[in-house]
Amino acid sequence: IAHPPGYPLWTMMAHGFSRLPLRNTTAAWRVNLSSAVYGALAAGTLSLGVGSWSGSPWAGVAAGGAFAFSPLVWEYSVQCEVFALNNLLCAAMLLALLRFDARRTVGRAGAGAFAVGLALSNQHTAVFFGAPFALWALLAGRTALLRPAPLLLLA
Repeated sequence: IAHPPGYPLWTMMAHGFSRLPLRNTTAAWRVNLSSAVYGALAAGTLSLGVGSWSGSPWAGVAAGGAFAFSPLVWEYSVQCEVFALNNLLCAAMLLALLRFDARRTVGRAGAGAFAVGLALSNQHTAVFFGAPFALWALLAGRTALLRPAPLLLLA
């Protein structure tokens, strides 16, 4: 049982990993595996974002590799903790923001809003990423987003 605030998304996903039918493993090992998967996906998502933003796939690979092998990220990717999933969701928010910047559509804003919602259901500190991203998206895409229909879709 997770301590307050409960980390509901992580708890549900950890339960899913604990139920994987992997032979000769314990539930604890399978939940630790979830952190490794989230850490790897976070590095890959960051690589995609940096590569698209910089226009250089090699810059993306370098950024993802530097991120993945940094000591703190590595530590949280090999133990049962909420931080690897938080890293993945923050990278997903960044990628959604970059895609929205490339083409400002309601659909891409919705993808970003979904990523922010998932991140906030995992760890409350995601508000420090999500709030500035949402504010920027509303200001940058105000002609497409600040109308009643798109606002209802994003709410």
